[in-house]
Amino acid sequence: VLGIQVQAGMLPFRIASIHPNSPAARTGLSVDDQILAIDRVKPESSKHLAELIKSARDGKGTVSVRLLREGSEIELEVPLRTR
Repeated sequence: VLGIQVQAGMLPFRIASIHPNSPAARTGLSVDDQILAIDRVKPESSKHLAELIKSARDGKGTVSVRLLREGSEIELEVPLRTR
């Protein structure tokens, strides 16, 4: 849905790869960004991260992603696509 893969077992989740032409790529998410929150909720596990994204997709179709990038926090609105 976002088009990312995260590194398993690490909190905060680090983006390990981004699929070309995905919502994440088009919005400007980067490899090594760390996901701090999805719609202001801190994901506690990879399952929880997936649930947060799915609930956003089922609702408004966009998700607010708060990231840590090179020591600075940023927030991006990412449009979601259905599979």
